[in-house]
Amino acid sequence: MWLLRLTGDPNRVVRHGAKWSTGKAFEFSYDSLKFPSCAACNRGYSTLEGNAKDVVERICRYEAVEPAGYVTLLDWLDKVRIGLWLGHKYLQGNPSAPTFTIDSRIGTKDRMVAVYVFHGHAPGLNTFGVETPLFQHQPSVFALRVNTILFLNASWDWMCASRCAYPFPRSRTLDLDVGAVVAGDYRCSSRIVHPIMSGLHKPTVLLFQPILQGDMDALRELVSRECLQRCLDQSWPERPAVGPLFRQYSHETVRTSASSPPVAFDVVRECEARSLVDVATQTYQCQIDSLGDAAISSADPQVVRNYNASKKALIAYNRLVISKYRSIPPKNFRQLWGR
Repeated sequence: MWLLRLTGDPNRVVRHGAKWSTGKAFEFSYDSLKFPSCAACNRGYSTLEGNAKDVVERICRYEAVEPAGYVTLLDWLDKVRIGLWLGHKYLQGNPSAPTFTIDSRIGTKDRMVAVYVFHGHAPGLNTFGVETPLFQHQPSVFALRVNTILFLNASWDWMCASRCAYPFPRSRTLDLDVGAVVAGDYRCSSRIVHPIMSGLHKPTVLLFQPILQGDMDALRELVSRECLQRCLDQSWPERPAVGPLFRQYSHETVRTSASSPPVAFDVVRECEARSLVDVATQTYQCQIDSLGDAAISSADPQVVRNYNASKKALIAYNRLVISKYRSIPPKNFRQLWGR
């Protein structure tokens, strides 16, 4: 509700994607976008919501925010992203049972946030990417527009670990029979590799946060003591697996600790600026990138063929969405998303 009030009338009627089985649009008031939740979750997330509200409002005022505030923002974006994934499953009639919960995905995989500023747009709240079948298959990337700010958020296994000098597996195989990724041959670089993620339109803030995955005792057997100690020697002692923030600039990437100065907006020159439609389409391309290139295995070759065909269809759908967005004149795009 705080987010709805920040961005306009909570009772405004908007479109929430379409039902895949019929093609009919979901249209109802924002404050009706409610889904079943247990009392424990509602109570448990109230503190996170309060803390995130302060951070989001400060960013919307273009203020510098302490590194710890951005960690709170990343936790909240994990919650919102997975909550929207569960919510759209509910809207679609739960086409497939969820395999994990919000609790199991907050701060458990590498993550990033890019902050973009758009002037000349009416107040409003929009999401990009949550309506696609690819997001239902793997809820790793979405974007959230809050008035003149757009947050691009991504999180998946070892997304930035290798370039942040964190342990990462050189070999990864998706075992379709067990429904899990089998990883091996762990390595750990001794230096940060710039850029951590290339190809993004320049934002005002771009932060990455690697997360140590797996049991600590197992990691001690897989990587050097120096690497693991360097990863654990950081600013969030109550959350040892959660790494420091790495801020990517145009010319370098720097490690940021809790004691570092507040994160201020970087300058985006006119020649570097992009439209809202450009950044929105970037979200759908990042979803494609999140699928990765892990090997696929199954005892049944037909299962592998079916998976590859499904993956190809998911990518084709996203590419179609990208082409549709790019065909919208900028003026009409502002009218469409400035509600």
